[in-house]
Amino acid sequence: MARRKKKSGDQQLDLIKAYQSFFETEDGKLILYDLMRAGRMFTKTVGSSPEETSRNEGQRELVVYILEQINRDIEQVIKFIEQQKENERAYNL
Repeated sequence: MARRKKKSGDQQLDLIKAYQSFFETEDGKLILYDLMRAGRMFTKTVGSSPEETSRNEGQRELVVYILEQINRDIEQVIKFIEQQKENERAYNL
């Protein structure tokens, strides 16, 4: 199984800023609403089979992830990244 490469703190911060910047635009808001509709944020996710329910929940989870990125507090993210870097220096990681 392939391992995903860990993003640096700066890459994480840039990505969060990009999510927030894009979804603040009118086009971004339109797309977000469409993703929320398609991702079953306004309806139940229980389907007629376990497989359908699982697929529906997977779609919903993607929208939840996007919403989490949009709503992150940039200052808190910066503090967390700085603390991570300080810990890595202190423990020679």
